[in-house]
Amino acid sequence: MRKSYLKLTSVLALSCTALLVTEAQAGVSGNISFASNYIWRGMTQTRDQAAVSGGLDYAADIGLYAGTWMSNVNFGNDDNDKGYELDLYGGYAGSVAELNYDLGVIYYAFPAQEDLNLLEAFVSGGYGPVNAGVYYTVEKDGDSDKENDLYYTASLEFDLDVLSGVGFGLWVGHYDFDEGSNSDYTHYGLSLGKGTDYGDFTLAVDKNDADGVGVDDPRVTVSWAIEFDI
Repeated sequence: MRKSYLKLTSVLALSCTALLVTEAQAGVSGNISFASNYIWRGMTQTRDQAAVSGGLDYAADIGLYAGTWMSNVNFGNDDNDKGYELDLYGGYAGSVAELNYDLGVIYYAFPAQEDLNLLEAFVSGGYGPVNAGVYYTVEKDGDSDKENDLYYTASLEFDLDVLSGVGFGLWVGHYDFDEGSNSDYTHYGLSLGKGTDYGDFTLAVDKNDADGVGVDDPRVTVSWAIEFDI
């Protein structure tokens, strides 16, 4: 998923946390990322292979925003399991005192595997270094049993004073599937990231408790991401 505006912990951490766009400046911006793995909610989307992603975002002064994001994906050994993910999203973000909030929708499209298409609505917020969000599955093509799913997430992000310019991220998420599925799982992870004039570099570790051979193995990912105004 995208992971609207990049923060220090980069797209890997944001793939597990809530959308928080209040730090973005009004206007159009773009982003590009290279990662050794694409992790979304604790699960690899590329069979532990590298991912190249990028997107465009528009933010208005009044808090409205919209954007799109794309990445390669691979869900199996067959060529039909490969392809790309195209996300479309929009919403409204703002703040009251020191509390940030964000309400919006995200459509995850998989042109090569349309039965995976997913529409979610979400609400998220943050206070200081703490962020939290709830995502609700409005519609899932090809699997009505997975409509009404809920995904909860929380994260903590702060700078490490002992390491100049290095940020630390910690997150946890839980997938609560609706009737018809017994595959609920929890995932968690941490990251170290450093922002530079040449982009953000991130080292992240993810772990989940889902069933399946190798599914719950810890995964270490390195990435580079950069955002730019257009």
